[in-house]
Amino acid sequence: AMVGLGEGARYLVEYPFGCAEQRGSRALAMSLAADLGDAFTLPGMETTSMRNGVQRAVKELERFQCPNGGFAYWPGQCMWTSPYLTGYLLHVFQNASDLKYVVDPGMRQRAYAYLERELATPPPVNESWWPSYTAWQAFAIKVLSEGGRKQDSNINRVYEYRDRMPVFALAYLHDALMAKGESSGMRIDDLRRRMANAVLPEAGSAHVE
Repeated sequence: AMVGLGEGARYLVEYPFGCAEQRGSRALAMSLAADLGDAFTLPGMETTSMRNGVQRAVKELERFQCPNGGFAYWPGQCMWTSPYLTGYLLHVFQNASDLKYVVDPGMRQRAYAYLERELATPPPVNESWWPSYTAWQAFAIKVLSEGGRKQDSNINRVYEYRDRMPVFALAYLHDALMAKGESSGMRIDDLRRRMANAVLPEAGSAHVE
């Protein structure tokens, strides 16, 4: 399954990533690769000695957090913080913590609090923004649920938007329900049906509507 990953691995290690999303993506991929140890080898990636680099990458990401707890794409550029980026980096930090890297708990708690405040903001008036709005809301709820924060009211609220959500947002909401222990029932079945209906077979392959 890993045939042909050499160039991608080299790019991951050597490219001078700058913004928080790029750095977070590299930290996530490297932490998962390092966890495989010597199970496989790729040019330019010594997985058995990558943990120090991953720890540095995780630590550097803290510089992108702003006083309100949210994350900006560039250090100190705190006039605009992104709830989707904040949720994504919390996902990176959660994975790093699960893999026994040192992650500042205070930083994570401030980010969780920021996301919960953002979830309470009114929805957009412009209909064209609803796919984006429901997607970041569902992802934030998933991340908060996986972080042990109770999200029942937000799950109930966003579930009511399911007719207006793109399929990947439905997947996020499904993961949030699973994280809170709701592994079966009407809502899980409904979301799985909607996701399955979005997968369209065509000419021997499948695509997502």
